[in-house]
Amino acid sequence: MQKYKTLQSEYHRHVHNFYYNMKLSKDLKELDFKRNLEFRTAMLSKIESLLEIESVRGVEKLLHLYRLEWSDMGPTSLETIEPLRTRYRELTGRVLQRIRNFYQDKQKGEQKNFEEKNALLERVQKICEENFDTPKQWQTMTEAIQKIFEDWKKIGYAPKNVNSKIWSDLRSTLHLFYKKKRDYFSNLKTLHKSNREKKMQLLEKIQTIANEVHERWEEPTEQIRQLQKEWKEAGHIDRNEEEKLWKRFREACDKFFDAKREGFKERDAEQEKNLKLKEELIERLMAFKPIGKPQEDIEKLKEFSSEWKSIQHVPYKEKERIYENIKKSLIQNTRH
Repeated sequence: MQKYKTLQSEYHRHVHNFYYNMKLSKDLKELDFKRNLEFRTAMLSKIESLLEIESVRGVEKLLHLYRLEWSDMGPTSLETIEPLRTRYRELTGRVLQRIRNFYQDKQKGEQKNFEEKNALLERVQKICEENFDTPKQWQTMTEAIQKIFEDWKKIGYAPKNVNSKIWSDLRSTLHLFYKKKRDYFSNLKTLHKSNREKKMQLLEKIQTIANEVHERWEEPTEQIRQLQKEWKEAGHIDRNEEEKLWKRFREACDKFFDAKREGFKERDAEQEKNLKLKEELIERLMAFKPIGKPQEDIEKLKEFSSEWKSIQHVPYKEKERIYENIKKSLIQNTRH
């Protein structure tokens, strides 16, 4: 009997403990559900806030972390599971759509950037295919290239799979352009040196002619004309050097032609004087009357002739007239 009572008492104690523990577990479970509900509700607020953050890349990283945290959170009461899940799917869907839109826009923008960069690349390639003949043309095209490069730098990235290649193509084309430019100016420098030597030789020749005293001007004038022609054909040199040498060359030309003009003035004056002398001689010849002694008359006419020959040239336009006059005078006196 005593054993029965002891056993009964033990049974009731265990039953009491069971129901006590069961109630305690239920209370703890409800408390845990409540806490998990608070955590999930707070997480939903965080996910919703991602819709307002400007940096989409930052949103993408945070969403990944929030989704991991959501997965690690404990359960909530049955009546809250579906509303929480629905809200979670809605918010994550909106955020994911925002991220997809961002990358789609980014892809479109990168494609647009590629098309703009490709157009600039084609412009540079066309310029690089040309051969320019003057420093001014090279300077103009260099400025155009620099402007294109500045425009290039303002354009964003192209798609990743082509961005490196199109940049490499542009860089190679730019290197080719500037190499052609360096080669042009190197060759131009060599050509200028050769042209300068030619022009220095021409300058020395013309200065020699300009410094000489000339009795006749036809031959040196032709030489000067030829040197001027050769100067034009000698080609260009550096602009500053060109101006200095041309100034010296022109001064030598001016000196020659000034001397030529002075020479012609003196010659014209001398010929006018000669004309006057010959006209006076003709008058004296016309006034000459033979004395009737042939020998003496002939000697006198010879004197007139010698005096005529001693007088130098007259102006060209008077040459024929004065010759006809002296001829008539001599014929007239010969008849006497």
